[in-house]
Amino acid sequence: MKANLLKRYRRRGVRERVAAAASIVLAVTLLIGAIVLVALVDSSLQNNLDTAAVTRAEDVSAAITANGMKSTIPSSGDDGSLVQIINSAGIVVSSTENFAGERALLNIPPRQRQTTLLTIDNAPIGDGSDTVRVAAEPIQLPSGPGWVYVANSLAQLHSATKSLVLLLGIGLPILLIIVVGTVWFAVGRALRPVEQIRRRTIQIRGDFTQRVPVPPSDDEIGRLARTVNDMLDRLAAAADQERRFVGDASHELRSPLAAIRAQIDVALEHPESEDPQRVFQTIQTQTEDMTQLLEDLLFLARVSEDQTNYAAPDVDLDEVLVQEVRRLHHAHRVKQNTAVTVRISHLDAVRMPGSARDLARMIANLLNNAADFAKTEVTVELHVVETENIYITVTDDGPGIAKTDRERIFDRFTRLDDSRSRATAHTSTGLGLAIAQQIANRHAGTIVASARTDTQPGAVITISLPYPAKSAR
Repeated sequence: MKANLLKRYRRRGVRERVAAAASIVLAVTLLIGAIVLVALVDSSLQNNLDTAAVTRAEDVSAAITANGMKSTIPSSGDDGSLVQIINSAGIVVSSTENFAGERALLNIPPRQRQTTLLTIDNAPIGDGSDTVRVAAEPIQLPSGPGWVYVANSLAQLHSATKSLVLLLGIGLPILLIIVVGTVWFAVGRALRPVEQIRRRTIQIRGDFTQRVPVPPSDDEIGRLARTVNDMLDRLAAAADQERRFVGDASHELRSPLAAIRAQIDVALEHPESEDPQRVFQTIQTQTEDMTQLLEDLLFLARVSEDQTNYAAPDVDLDEVLVQEVRRLHHAHRVKQNTAVTVRISHLDAVRMPGSARDLARMIANLLNNAADFAKTEVTVELHVVETENIYITVTDDGPGIAKTDRERIFDRFTRLDDSRSRATAHTSTGLGLAIAQQIANRHAGTIVASARTDTQPGAVITISLPYPAKSAR
């Protein structure tokens, strides 16, 4: 039963749930407040009545002591109290005119000789159905000890209490309706921007040029709207990047496929003039280019999905760098490329958490990129600033990178309109620096391009990685 009620409650809208919660809380609060108020008013009225009765009894006792006993006690204004003087035998010896001829209010006087307050139901007054409040005050009569009884009917007190209960019974539901209606209206007005955000979000679908309306207030809803718009900005940028990426990838794959098809078409049309060995070598080269491109694309997709930083195991970064420099030397010897030399000008030993394979790929991409553009030399440095950063710097003496292009060279498939791009137009996939940036980011690092500071032409690519605790050897 309780679970069903909770399910029904949760299915309601925020407006209904807030109004229901406010109704319950307010109703309970008003009910408790009304009960407390009625009790306090009733207690206050009775205390006032008791105080007046005790005062009246003391006044009568003082008057008898000073002036002696009289057969009739004069009334005191319009208080409507009934007064009796009782002797030690329990006989009424004097009373007010409005209580003349009645028997004693109490059949048995109080045991203790002190001021006593009592409530008597069916008091011997009138038809005997009245409830009165009696103040009994001890007094010394000429005949011996006696009592002064002062009685006040509780009918007016009960009537006042009933009137208050009736007033609260009518007023509190009206107040509850007004408050709940106000809450309903206020919550609806407060949630109106949320509904507008919801409707606009449904309309947006794949059109990321639209934005949700932002209310002028700097509250939770305003911040929500701005957050949604920020998310839409990121989605728009991601969608645009994806479109460009797919277009660029299609273009990059189309080129080797077109070359293969053209080579095959020529070989089929003129078999006598084409060397099969050369045709196969061309197809093999283009296939290797496509394979490398696909591997780079798959790697970028993998690192884009997994943005977690590496925590273990530790890698000897200096050894990884030395191995990649040796690999590049070997590749140059195989290709008989002796025009460019690669040397390590500074090498600090350092151990850091990360992926040895990915770090090797990052360094290899930087070295290959620099070797492709260098005229004669590529210089590599590994500096460690303890408790701060690890710096990997790759410098070439090529044409350099224009200042306006130093950020976008890390975008995927970037092609520069100068000699630096033309130098490798047919050997690079255009993804090497983008991959290096992704790997650096996954290791909580950064990568930047700059110019050489020795007035010589060339480019400098610097990777900054955080210095891990207890990593230096």
